Amino acid sequence: MEFAVVIVALVVAEIVFAGWVKKNGADKKTWLRARIVLRAVEFAIALAARLLPAWGMQWRFSALVAVTALLLVWAVAAYALRRNRVSGARKTGALVGGIVASVLAFAVALVPALVFTGYKGLPTTGSYQVKEASAILVDESRRETHETDGSAREVPVHFLYPDAEGSYPLIVFDHGSFGYWESNYSTYAELASNGYVVASIENPYYALFTHDTAGQLITVDPQFMQDAVSLQNGEAASKPEDELEQEWMSVRDADMNFAIDTIEAASASGELDDAWYVATDADRAAVLRALGMVDASKIGTMGHSIGGAAAMDVARQRDDIDAVIDLDGTMLGEVQMQGGTQVFASDPFPVPLLALNNERHGRQYTEGNPDGTEYVNQYVVEHAADARSLTYAGTEHMDFTDLPLLSPVLASMLGKGSVDSREFIPQMNRVVLSFFDYYLKGVGDLDQLE
Repeated sequence: MEFAVVIVALVVAEIVFAGWVKKNGADKKTWLRARIVLRAVEFAIALAARLLPAWGMQWRFSALVAVTALLLVWAVAAYALRRNRVSGARKTGALVGGIVASVLAFAVALVPALVFTGYKGLPTTGSYQVKEASAILVDESRRETHETDGSAREVPVHFLYPDAEGSYPLIVFDHGSFGYWESNYSTYAELASNGYVVASIENPYYALFTHDTAGQLITVDPQFMQDAVSLQNGEAASKPEDELEQEWMSVRDADMNFAIDTIEAASASGELDDAWYVATDADRAAVLRALGMVDASKIGTMGHSIGGAAAMDVARQRDDIDAVIDLDGTMLGEVQMQGGTQVFASDPFPVPLLALNNERHGRQYTEGNPDGTEYVNQYVVEHAADARSLTYAGTEHMDFTDLPLLSPVLASMLGKGSVDSREFIPQMNRVVLSFFDYYLKGVGDLDQLE
């Protein structure tokens, strides 16, 4: 909608300007002067789109602001340099060509506005307003293998918590491959509004993008992306599939374990030690407030895709995790390859588990893997101490994130089913809330999970 409004306004401005030039028989000098007004109007349109708070995600229009600003500067410079050296009327062909060139430039600059919507989250059902805080956790016990300067591994963490007093269960979330901390923002907000402290972590070089303590942008590692895409497409990668998956899982497990340990320690002490990096005093105060609400005796882990597998891995490794949700993730930590054969974990999964699956993964529970082997998720759910599995018709992998609402274009490319995301995501969030309420708060029932 916003894309259409802005591009129409810019095209109309171009056409009106061209019509005025033709109607008034303006010469080239007059055209140069009038074009400054046109470019100023276009810059104002772009700036309004960039600043208008009602639309949200105004960064989508940043490129347009830059393009229109350059065109305005160019128009002013052209008038200053050429006004005394041009004569004659502006030809129709040149006017049309100018409109086409400008519109093409605007269209390219508006690609982010076309790809991304103005999504700002979904309404929450809880009684609490939601606050946010962010920090970066520095793990001095590990070196960052993706860098060569010997720096420590850094784990960004983002909190959503109730704007209230009290003690609340902690939920730690891990995103999927090429994801980022906001991948399931609506779920975090729903939980926080109902009395949970949610900590969404990022895995640098495995996330699409994040930032380090120096403020530098950290993008996804190209080799990781290439390997992940190759495996998804059934192609050869840089290493055997099981070896790559175990490498990726070990990093995620370590990141999540470190985050939980560090959060627990700070919550108990009421202080931030050297492991915590916060940018400002206001950030420090917000983080401390979030930590002060954490009830470390009630912890749930959760994740999407490989992040869900990591959430399960950590729950198996620790004795302080009380419930786990796996959002459409293959349970990689529960299976190993030995001599080319799948070997499932011998001990039943010990923590209450909820697995939410897309339609294709749901079929694997009954039909097995495409190669005829048993699907690990089916084995785990059937043998776990307490596990449930729900499959949703018409869903694909990205339907279990907010991406379809943020960018329908990208979601369709990565795996979007036929469900209406504005109906399905709230439904999923209700199930998530019910599960954690039952196991972490001892309230409600599991009727929605039957």
